Amino acid sequence: MDDETKRDIQQLRRELENLFAENLATQAIVVKLAKQLSAAGGAETAGAISQAFDEAADFAEHVSIVQGRRAGHVPETLRIIEQLRMVVCGPSEPKKEV
Repeated sequence: MDDETKRDIQQLRRELENLFAENLATQAIVVKLAKQLSAAGGAETAGAISQAFDEAADFAEHVSIVQGRRAGHVPETLRIIEQLRMVVCGPSEPKKEV
C-alpha cells in the first residue's frame, strides 16, 4: 500500500470517527431532552413523546419495506429507534394480536 492510499484511509477513519461522535452526541441530546420533557410535562407530553417514537419507527419500517433488499442501513435505524424508545419511555408491553 502506498503512502497516498494510507493517508486516504486515515482520512476516512477520521471522518467516520467524527460521524460516530456526532451521531452519539445527537442521540444523547434527544434522549435527555425527551426524558426531561416527559418528566416535566406530565402524561400528555409523555404520550406525545411516545407517539413520536411510534411514528419514527413506522417511517423506518415503511422505508425498509419499500426499499426491500436496497434498504441498507434502514433496518439498523429501526433497531436504534427502538433502543432509544426503551431508554426514554422504558420497556413497553408487546402489542396484543387482534
